[in-house]
Amino acid sequence: MAEHGKTLFQKFSEFRYPTINKYSPSSFDWLFDIEEALPFLHWFCSNVKPSNLLTATELKQFECLEKERFTVLEGKRLIEASNAPQVTPIIAGLETELQELQKIKDNLLFQRQLCVNQLNICNIKAKGILRKIADFDSINMDEEARDQNVLSKLKSKDALVTETLISVNQLSSNIMKFLREEKLLCQHSFKQYLSLEEECTASLTNYANKQFEQKMGQMGQNSGLEICAFLQLGQNDFAGLLDLDEKRRSVQNWELNWLQHQLPLCEEDRIVNETEVLALRNALDLSHQIFSALTDGKFASRCLVENRNYLNSLEQENLPSSKELASLKNCVVNSISKATQLRFSSIIIGDCSLKLVRQEFFLVKQKGFLCLLVEQWAREQLVLLALRLEGQQMKTLLSTLKNVSQYLLGAESQLSERTGSLNRLAKLEDNHRNRNTIPKHDEISCTLKMMLDLEHKQENVPIDYGELSNLAMLLQNQYKATKLHVGQHRERVVSRLQDVEKQVAKLENLLFEGPLTCGTQKFANLSCLKANLDSVDMLREEVQKQLRPRNREFKMKLAVLKSDHLDSLERKLWVLFYLDVKSMICKTEALLAKATLL
Repeated sequence: MAEHGKTLFQKFSEFRYPTINKYSPSSFDWLFDIEEALPFLHWFCSNVKPSNLLTATELKQFECLEKERFTVLEGKRLIEASNAPQVTPIIAGLETELQELQKIKDNLLFQRQLCVNQLNICNIKAKGILRKIADFDSINMDEEARDQNVLSKLKSKDALVTETLISVNQLSSNIMKFLREEKLLCQHSFKQYLSLEEECTASLTNYANKQFEQKMGQMGQNSGLEICAFLQLGQNDFAGLLDLDEKRRSVQNWELNWLQHQLPLCEEDRIVNETEVLALRNALDLSHQIFSALTDGKFASRCLVENRNYLNSLEQENLPSSKELASLKNCVVNSISKATQLRFSSIIIGDCSLKLVRQEFFLVKQKGFLCLLVEQWAREQLVLLALRLEGQQMKTLLSTLKNVSQYLLGAESQLSERTGSLNRLAKLEDNHRNRNTIPKHDEISCTLKMMLDLEHKQENVPIDYGELSNLAMLLQNQYKATKLHVGQHRERVVSRLQDVEKQVAKLENLLFEGPLTCGTQKFANLSCLKANLDSVDMLREEVQKQLRPRNREFKMKLAVLKSDHLDSLERKLWVLFYLDVKSMICKTEALLAKATLL
């Protein structure tokens, strides 16, 4: 009995009971004298360990599991389920399969991570390509806006060019009509001459005013003013003008003869000027063609270069004619100063001055038009350069896309090679499985041999998969039979455990007035139980303090009684003391009163 009390004391000390140091190991011996409490105490001393106790967090988890109606194994049921010999080989096989599945899972996760990394790289590259495409679209939109602005400016300038060309055509047509008309004085009478003179003076004054307003040069202005001054009809002496004076007539004849000597030169100049007029008309036709090509969008830079060369050649050809025209102008000015009274010279002077002014006017207009064409050609070259730059950017983008596609194709080929290798390995494995002999590296057959204990028995070792499958079927049948046996045994154990739990509940109700370690208890009552135990400890200490001085007197008075009777009485007193403190106090007082009476 002393050993049992000592083991119970050690258990309480292992559980770190707060007031265990106040007791001695022999103070728990009387509990083992109660026959009904012996099974529970033996189970408590042998099976209950500190590792089996629940902490506060584990207790909360257990309560949550009970609320969720999960089946939880406790005590012997958990130990028997874990130590069942029939389940261990199956658990070992399942553990190996779980390890293999874990390896496969790790490999799949690694491959998934690699695929995710490759996908992220491809997404980054695709984002860069999309960004470049967006930049290219924005640049393209800007260039389209610029092209529209340039086209609007070109349209406005084309409208101006058409207006100027129309005005030039009208002017040239008027000048050509004026040149084609017959204006020699020898073909008209005096009245016709006067009317023609008035028309010429009016047209010349209008033309001079236009040239002055348009600021075409000092030469045209001076020539127009000189002609107008020469053709004024303010003289009243028509008789002297017509020739009544001999001296005047002789002077006029002499001047007329001198002018007749000069007429061949004037005729040659007229022919030269007509050729120049034809060249100018050809240039105007060419400018019309260029303008129509511009409006149709078919004009090329080569035409500009050819026209520029042609105009330079025209200017070089016109250099001697311009020099001759300058000399002719000097001659005409001299003839004007000498033949002031001859009306015949006015036609020659007017014709020459008109040709000079017309030629300079056409040259200025032609140079302006050529400058406009050169500007247009420069703008077209800029547009072509911008298009070339855009083409280079498109080439770089296409090259990057080609590289990305090649990289993706390479990755796809690698994946296809890997899948092919895996398929080959799978086929090899299938071929090995289809063979009738059992290879040494077959882990499943090895595990089956271990389970059947056939490694050391060479005479019963299966040679092919047929025998192995038959043995596996036998093993499966044995497993089913053992499973049924284990189920029946488990039901018996459960029924026995239920009976034990009922007995334990009865003992707890008897000892502690409530459940303490039952599997169906509500653990929220432990705090109240602990508080009751603390209060019992306090009362027990107070009673011991009161009983210690009277202990010797009580033993001396009860020496007459038998020792066995005394021991049973003490045990009952201790039991009553631990069960009901108030009744214990009342009974101790009654015993003291009896002792005093004795």
